[in-house]
Amino acid sequence: VRLAVRSSPSSFRPAMVTTEHSVKHHWATERLSLVTVKLDDVVVAVSEPVAQSKIARKARRCQTIHHGVDTATLREVRRNRHLISQEYELAEGLTSILSVANFRPEKGHLRLLNTAQDLHRERQDFCFYVAGHGPLEEWVKDQVEARRMQDYYKVMGLVPEASRLIACADIFVLASDWEGRPVSLMEAMAAGVPSVATAVGGVPEMMESGVTGQLIPPDDQNALTSALRMMLNDPPRAAQLGAAAAESAKSFDMRESSQQIEALYASLLGAR
Repeated sequence: VRLAVRSSPSSFRPAMVTTEHSVKHHWATERLSLVTVKLDDVVVAVSEPVAQSKIARKARRCQTIHHGVDTATLREVRRNRHLISQEYELAEGLTSILSVANFRPEKGHLRLLNTAQDLHRERQDFCFYVAGHGPLEEWVKDQVEARRMQDYYKVMGLVPEASRLIACADIFVLASDWEGRPVSLMEAMAAGVPSVATAVGGVPEMMESGVTGQLIPPDDQNALTSALRMMLNDPPRAAQLGAAAAESAKSFDMRESSQQIEALYASLLGAR
């Protein structure tokens, strides 16, 4: 696309803006981007760690604009979650632990499976739900069946309007090896869902551990299990974290990021 745009006649050649969402990419994507990124007028990075990634640092101009989410709608769904959760067949009387992430190796699905299994040996008052799509979905389903976890580990697949599902959860978890600025975590925090997330990419910019959620090191099975155990054992503490997250997430409102993007586009048009 970059080559096509830059090779078009100058009389109607558009300005070109791309967005970097992650600190890592498939090796082929990364190499092609490193060769072509200087063709962009501006690269928008979704977090400061992304702005320091290889591709963003290679750009002629990089500007950090944080993603935004629809905070008002998420708060409304949260207020009515006991009705809306029926749409997703969330088990009544059990604590729902939700992860929304693509079924890819870097999203930590093996750690989620192991954690759920470890916790279930101690207690049976929760149910794990994982939603998303990707090449590992069938593998996860096979693991659930082989480990006999069907009663407490539900693979939901791709869920349209997943933000509504997120706002209905009791606990949200993101176990990724790397991230840019995960929208699912922003949605969980904005809805006031107590969350556990790995301290990768732009996540520490969003969440203060022990205040607005619980940060854990990546690739640390014991830390993930301990953080979720704490939230299950201490619901008032979990609720406190969720309330603080909702307050801090007021800055995630998409109207602010939209205004910044519009201003960027206007400046590019004005320069032309």
